[in-house]
Amino acid sequence: AMPDVYTKEIIAVVDFGYKSSSISIIMLGELALNRVVGYGAAKFTTGIAETLGIPTAEAETTKMSMPQEV
Repeated sequence: AMPDVYTKEIIAVVDFGYKSSSISIIMLGELALNRVVGYGAAKFTTGIAETLGIPTAEAETTKMSMPQEV
């Protein structure tokens, strides 16, 4: 059975892969949109490294220590 929140709300589900990510929009319990985009976790890591001026390995550690829910 599906939780009530899925049948009453609009929800975005994002699955970040290394080089690409999947984005699904669920509206009132039905899949309304599903896309794969060429933007993955590797780009987040690179962005963190460049912004903070730190090595990529340190940026990966920083990224992984962020809260699971934002």
